[in-house]
Amino acid sequence: MQLLLIRHGIAEDTAPSGGGDAERALTDDGARRLRKGANRLRMQFERLDHVLCSPYRRTRESAAILCAAWGLAAPQTIAGCTPHDAPEDVLPVLAGLDPDAHVALVGHEPHLGCLAGLLLSGSAEPLLRLRKGGAALIVFPGAPAAGTGRLHWALTAGQMRALRD
Repeated sequence: MQLLLIRHGIAEDTAPSGGGDAERALTDDGARRLRKGANRLRMQFERLDHVLCSPYRRTRESAAILCAAWGLAAPQTIAGCTPHDAPEDVLPVLAGLDPDAHVALVGHEPHLGCLAGLLLSGSAEPLLRLRKGGAALIVFPGAPAAGTGRLHWALTAGQMRALRD
């Protein structure tokens, strides 16, 4: 499996109408930057089979941008990947996918950093810290499991937008 971990784009500081953290939307600038980064990333990472995301609004909006860039249907919202969830909660979802799949998981920090730690070292300690719109590619020899992934690269949002053919 090839797993792209992507942090959501720049979001509002507070949700409109006093909504909670889960209702914060992407800003126009955040959506624009993420769209450009996704389109540039698509030139380097041509195949994407699944886009998974947390149930929070900003990740759903970010995941929809990825789906549009790769011409995919709507993203799949999954449980277990909010900022406060245990990274181990994502493993059954990933294990249920084809081991040859190319998957993007759009989420939050500190969850993504701890998930990367779990997948790369077997310990759910943060090995990466993705800034908003940043991404990392972790590759597995088969089905994903704790400690079996290899980090191929990690990019900031600016580096993604600067990618060329």
